[in-house]
Amino acid sequence: MRFELITSPIRLAEVAASWPAEPVLAIDTEFVFERTYYPQLGLIQVAGRRGIWLLDPLALGDLAPLAAALRAAPLRTLHAAQGDLHALACAGVELTEPLLDTQIAAALAGLGGGFSYQRLVAALLGIELGKHATRSDWLARPLSEPQLAYAAEDVGHLVAVSAELQAGLERSGRLSWALEESACLLATVEDPGPEEAWRRVGGLDQLPPAARAAGRALAAWREREAARRDLPRRWVLSDDALLRVARLDPEAAGVPATIEGVPPRQLARDGPVWVELLRQANAADEVPPPALRLEPRDKQTIDRLARLVRQRAAELALPAELLAPRRLLTALVRFRREGRSDLPAGLRGWREEVIGRDLAALLD
Repeated sequence: MRFELITSPIRLAEVAASWPAEPVLAIDTEFVFERTYYPQLGLIQVAGRRGIWLLDPLALGDLAPLAAALRAAPLRTLHAAQGDLHALACAGVELTEPLLDTQIAAALAGLGGGFSYQRLVAALLGIELGKHATRSDWLARPLSEPQLAYAAEDVGHLVAVSAELQAGLERSGRLSWALEESACLLATVEDPGPEEAWRRVGGLDQLPPAARAAGRALAAWREREAARRDLPRRWVLSDDALLRVARLDPEAAGVPATIEGVPPRQLARDGPVWVELLRQANAADEVPPPALRLEPRDKQTIDRLARLVRQRAAELALPAELLAPRRLLTALVRFRREGRSDLPAGLRGWREEVIGRDLAALLD
């Protein structure tokens, strides 16, 4: 598969000049995300009818011109796009609608959920792809020929795959569903800010009021610290350790001698900060309310809603988890418990007509 490696901003500008004439641009990335807070881009792959271009972000430096060039195409297509969108956004390359995620498109076309790129290429194009370079070091330079060949192949068939899926979805009247669902991924890469970081910590919302407030403050501190030091959140403070710290008595004298899951050196360095956060949270006038706890009858209601989802999903040849995941059913039940008559955001749009109104009718 022929490709061009782009390492010069001048050459990038030359090839990108043709991109607005492409009906669709396929995009993929290779990045490393195991040891840092921010994903580290190693390669950006772009394909269209006129060629395949492998862009070296380490050599190109400023990627703002790339962002503008990608947005100039009528349609952008990616496979399992969430990680790629996040990596690109962190590098300053924010994509816009219209966007088509071929994994979502395949599910809405009735092919099944969670299709890998390799499986999709095999199913639609009859081409078997290798996976030999998946775990390569994409930050090493120079990239090897096998790495470059893999990267080109990883994006080179995506235009054809996208065209096949678009044609099928247009026939079934579901292309608008796929574009709408794909566009929702763009919202997931937006940074909600440190003050919302507590939502990532399982079990925090079930703590007693004072500990809950402390846990939220600790989660915000961890988010800022992880970003500042460019480290994974769990390396700064694990969820389990965060919950243990949140339960500490803010009126106790000083920093505890030990906290399970916290190395002594870290406790000596960060412990005084945590104790101060606990004291501030304890002194706050307002304590954040917990999420509304579900009762046994609510869980029975959710099970009843899930049965309707499975039935409708079978009729439409869709994965039930795509049509209406259980978290949306739970959100709908919470809405009704809170006296709200509207639908959660995830049950609006294409889902409202297909399943949302019927789910609401079961509760009315």
